[in-house]
Amino acid sequence: ARGDRVIIRQASPSVTLGGGEVLNPHPEKRYKRFDAPTLMQLENLAASSSARSVLDLLNSGNPFKAQNIAAKLHLGEAELQEILQSLEAEDELVLLNEGNENNRVMMGKAAFISHREAFLKVLAGFHKTNPMKAGMAREELRGTLALNKDTFELLVDVLKAEGTLRDSGRFIAAESHEIKLDEAQKNRAAPLLAQFKTNPYNPPDQKQLEEALGAELVEGLVGSGQLVRVSPEILFSPEVYEAMKAWVQDTIRTQGSLTLAIFRDQFNTSRKYASAFLEHLDSIGITARKGDFRVLRIVQ
Repeated sequence: ARGDRVIIRQASPSVTLGGGEVLNPHPEKRYKRFDAPTLMQLENLAASSSARSVLDLLNSGNPFKAQNIAAKLHLGEAELQEILQSLEAEDELVLLNEGNENNRVMMGKAAFISHREAFLKVLAGFHKTNPMKAGMAREELRGTLALNKDTFELLVDVLKAEGTLRDSGRFIAAESHEIKLDEAQKNRAAPLLAQFKTNPYNPPDQKQLEEALGAELVEGLVGSGQLVRVSPEILFSPEVYEAMKAWVQDTIRTQGSLTLAIFRDQFNTSRKYASAFLEHLDSIGITARKGDFRVLRIVQ
């Protein structure tokens, strides 16, 4: 543990080679011998107070719980809590979740700001290259940032709460990202969008839209909320999407379950469209399939 005294002995012949004090009992890597930055870091660690050591650990880039900090730095609970309260009062600490003192996950403010800047830098590059897309795929963003799932989700929640990110589930975007269609694009899209009103339950599919408008403009219509994609092939207008979703929920609450055939007949649509919509509701956690029937996953 940090602060432990050390004696280094040679076994044969039996000789005392030296002594010292443990500064970092849990190094993240094997350091190069006589490496100048490492020696400087160890000198700073030797001269630092417990509070400084806690802050340095919290700013290493990883989130920690209090018990992890105590174990790494060999600090008593009372002393650590006093340090953490002081760091929180000095605005040097960012809490990444809600919970009691034992379950709170925290990070140094400097490390948090660094993560925030990394998120925004990656997203800015993505939005510049893909201006018509609603956002970056969640797992693609996590992989680019090289974060483990728990850390990534904690950071996304905090950044979303502070208004830095917009999280739609599958996609994440900078809050400032906005999809803008120019007049020419709006005019091209208008006849196709009109078909979603005249034939709401059997509208043009992805292939037909791409043939008429191109893939980029179709993404712009989805990203700007003018269309809702329920599968790679099927889209609906947002008004029809919400109406069908509400009908499914109300019908299952009343009848206990729902079949694809009943849904298809209710909206006079094809099996392809009906199946895509119901499978979409399964995927977002509204319904669950049991044989030929759908039931509500969460009854409200």
